[in-house]
Amino acid sequence: MCWPQKAPELVKREPEYFLVLARLPGRAPFGREEGAGIAIASSRTPGDRHFQRPSGGSDYVMWSGASFGALSGHTAENRRPRSLSRVRLNVSATRIAPSALHYWVTLALAAMLLPLGAVTRLSFEPPVYLLVLFAKVAFSSVILAAILHVIDTPLSATIAAFRDRPVRLVAPTVMGCALVGLFGWSAGLLFTAAAFVVVEFLYRHPKHRLRVACSILFPALYLLVVIVLMFYYNAIAASVRNPGAYDSAFMHLDSWFGFNVPAMSKLAVDTFPPQLLSWAETIYFGMFNILGATLILIALDGGMWRAMRFVGGVALAYYVTLALFMVFPNHGPYSLCLDHASSFPSGLRSYPIHFALLDEAARLYQHSSTLLTAGGYFISFPCMHVVKPTLALWYLRAHKKIGWLLTAYLLVLPVAIVLLEMHYFVDIPVGFAIAAIVIVISDSAAWRSVQQLLQDSVLAGRSPKRAVHVSSSLS
Repeated sequence: MCWPQKAPELVKREPEYFLVLARLPGRAPFGREEGAGIAIASSRTPGDRHFQRPSGGSDYVMWSGASFGALSGHTAENRRPRSLSRVRLNVSATRIAPSALHYWVTLALAAMLLPLGAVTRLSFEPPVYLLVLFAKVAFSSVILAAILHVIDTPLSATIAAFRDRPVRLVAPTVMGCALVGLFGWSAGLLFTAAAFVVVEFLYRHPKHRLRVACSILFPALYLLVVIVLMFYYNAIAASVRNPGAYDSAFMHLDSWFGFNVPAMSKLAVDTFPPQLLSWAETIYFGMFNILGATLILIALDGGMWRAMRFVGGVALAYYVTLALFMVFPNHGPYSLCLDHASSFPSGLRSYPIHFALLDEAARLYQHSSTLLTAGGYFISFPCMHVVKPTLALWYLRAHKKIGWLLTAYLLVLPVAIVLLEMHYFVDIPVGFAIAAIVIVISDSAAWRSVQQLLQDSVLAGRSPKRAVHVSSSLS
């Protein structure tokens, strides 16, 4: 949008307007939004003002004096006094963006954790299980991020990079042979892939390695804090309210749309080969690796603060689901399946998870267990498994090939969710809706787009002819 070049023409055609310019765009790490924009103020009617902020700026300064005259083609001598009386300085304070809200919620939840534990007579065990799981996911995420990067990079560029320095392949090959000999083929190749990624990272970042590593590490640690808080607080909620209180209501709501998740899962088990549900589990649990790989790619591409915005979006979605769980607690469709123990394949990883969650939630609600182990996630509504990949798709939308892969993943993920009886059908569209809301809040680009649409609507509603004329002049 070349509005600085269009401004003199606009002022000459519309002498009743004055030009307002904003501060230049800038990056602010903790949610303070800055940007450029235009405001058009009428000199004929003091109350008739129109503002346009194409990039979401919030600090507006109206030009006056010789600067405004030079820009509009007039000198200080031939400007009318009445017009000059309308020119005034207008600077608004920088606002705190909604994308910073998750910091305050995280701080409040961390501060209230021990007092709430005392009130509910619960004690907290160190989150060892989550730390081990987080380490495993981090390891797999590094490899997945490297694979996605190779897919997104043109093959000719990748081949040319190794053709110039073929010695880069020697060290990973030697390490691969040694690791396969020590740990076997599967684990050895996995460790080899991780070692190769580390070596490539050191080669491609000869400078500022610590800064690049911190841009990944700090958002990852913050995400870990959020996840630990979520596991503790959903357990506290399960001790206060019956975790399965609304399962029947959600099952009834599913029936309005013609869905019965337990019946659909049983039909799939009886109709298709057993490998189908194994593939469904790979798709379902692979979401965690996608989350970690997305964080790594965003940090390498946009820096730490871009990665923090992504993690902040995930945190906001988690906090919304926690609030909804307090209002509408429910386990999931597997809790209402009377013959679940005999009809659901016992060889799947989901089988013991279902019964462990039901048992732990019952003990918490009955207060037969007062120890929180931070290992059970009881929240079914809404489905966070579709929220996170949707956020990943938005933040990686500039990478077309990765975007197509994430789109394909989001198409098959709901099928896997239904087959494993992890969520009701209504959990899935609500999850997509929450993802859209969180994207608007967490990402300044989406937030500015919504603001601009709202401002254009208000502007067009107040004065249609003038709004259309001004918008066409600035475009």
